[in-house]
Amino acid sequence: MGWIHLEMRAKKVYSINFQKGRVENRDDLDLKKLKASLIQYCDTGLRRFNSVSIDWGRYTLFEKKILKALYRRKTGRLLSYKELAVKGGVPKAARAVGRVMSKNRTPILIPCHYVVRSDGDLGGFSSGILKKKKLLKVENLL
Repeated sequence: MGWIHLEMRAKKVYSINFQKGRVENRDDLDLKKLKASLIQYCDTGLRRFNSVSIDWGRYTLFEKKILKALYRRKTGRLLSYKELAVKGGVPKAARAVGRVMSKNRTPILIPCHYVVRSDGDLGGFSSGILKKKKLLKVENLL
């Protein structure tokens, strides 16, 4: 999968970034658990992030609504931006849902890579379409 930079604030995951960044070697049990879960995910495709708390701060109410609808889903099945808009209670906001996905600071935990266009095209991904394809392949969804 390449580099994954993790940032935690007050024992909650603030961001997961696929860009090479500064490396901090912190002796933090929560960070170690998350790292182990991410390594397992990359090796097997198994999503086991039950004990992880996400920092929902700095999202608007609308963004939280959409991201939490996707986070609660956790089924390992692709869905369209429109389907997610319906699940989030805003059925006519498919384009806005796409913008929310681009602001997701915790990809993998909030699986924005599951969200595709209605025509089946993969759409976009904040870390690039190749990374989206890799994540979908890890979970045997592509």
